[in-house]
Amino acid sequence: MIYILVFPCASGVGQEIYNALKHHKDVTVFGANSGALNPGSIMYGSSYIGNAPSMEKKDECVRWLNDIIDAHSIDCIFPAYDDAHVWLKTHESTLRPVKIITSPFETTELCRSKKRTYVRFDALLRCPRVYNNAESIPSYPVFIKPECGEGSKGCYCINSRDELYKLMTPDHILLEYLPGEEYTVDCFTDISGQLLFVGPRIRKMTRAGISILTESCKDVENEFYTMATVINSTIKFVGAWFFQVKRSTTRQLTLLEIAPRIAGAMCLYRAQGVNFPLLSVYTHMGKPTKIIQPRFNSVVGCKLYTNHFHIPTFITTPLAALYIDLDDTLIVKSGTIVNVDIVSLLYEAKGANIPVHLITRHRGIVEESLERLYIHKGLFNSIIHITDVSSKLDSIVEKPAIFMDDSFSERRAVDSDGIYVVDVDSYELVRDCLRMHCKF
Repeated sequence: MIYILVFPCASGVGQEIYNALKHHKDVTVFGANSGALNPGSIMYGSSYIGNAPSMEKKDECVRWLNDIIDAHSIDCIFPAYDDAHVWLKTHESTLRPVKIITSPFETTELCRSKKRTYVRFDALLRCPRVYNNAESIPSYPVFIKPECGEGSKGCYCINSRDELYKLMTPDHILLEYLPGEEYTVDCFTDISGQLLFVGPRIRKMTRAGISILTESCKDVENEFYTMATVINSTIKFVGAWFFQVKRSTTRQLTLLEIAPRIAGAMCLYRAQGVNFPLLSVYTHMGKPTKIIQPRFNSVVGCKLYTNHFHIPTFITTPLAALYIDLDDTLIVKSGTIVNVDIVSLLYEAKGANIPVHLITRHRGIVEESLERLYIHKGLFNSIIHITDVSSKLDSIVEKPAIFMDDSFSERRAVDSDGIYVVDVDSYELVRDCLRMHCKF
């Protein structure tokens, strides 16, 4: 078993690392972040470690991480934020013996600086023209971005000198404007320096610098592969990394940045069998790594928001039972289709050791209807079949309980102290109530 600490885990990158590793049999994942409640704490659940000191407080943060390493037998720390890669490699010697899942310090430091990256690769690849000042700009628009930044923070397309003077700061670099398509190229290099994978994807839609709609594309003319091999032969990588390029006015691929880390949208190729976080862990742990090249011609990935909830009520008062209706709740479309979201709650409840009771006014034989739709009756602690006009409230004896039913009149009749009534579309809240009771 490999014990991994993702730090800081609340970032989009931390979420991708968790999703990539959570189901693998030889990996246990912990997440650490500042604060007690954030996206990381909800996603990592009982494996979350909160209230991490700021990395700016070097000594305190190192001591805190060492305590975590000792307490949980951590083998690897997986940085999930750009600055964390440089910080962890800088302080690696003062940490307990662990693998930092990133490239060598020199690579992380170089890639953190856009200006140094362009200087290093200017003679090797097409890099954007860098202007020293407003007087050296031949025409507008131009582009400014922080010399050390991430996402789209502080990035602007500038259309006039007045606008430039208004938005430019000493932290910005002044660049040629690139109007063409933008691509991210996901790469993987093994421990020996061999480039095993190059996967270009077009950034079709971005929000706050995050690619929320991205499409894999074939490298028909080997443009992306050629750039990847030049980068890989110039600086040393170990594990996953990526670079971003954009087409110029003359359609040339122009280097924007290089990053020796996981990208949030690497899930596009992970879904096709290239699990970058897992491969990175394996190569750092000395395990052999091989990749089966995806055969899909094109895959479009869309990152959608999902809803997750924290329910303090059930921290102090454990949930006693879950009561679920059958018709139009567990089975829908006149009893012809299973609502798989609701079925998943049955298994969540089993994992949390919460009793589940099916409570229904079904007009047929309940067991036969369940069998017809391949729902095993053993998923329920009891089946309560009401055949008269009595209220479902009379059958709810374990409290506090959650009662899920599509019918408003049934929910209104059941609504009382100790019973939380919810509709079918509340399944995400119920899921997270149940997960708060899991002890894994």
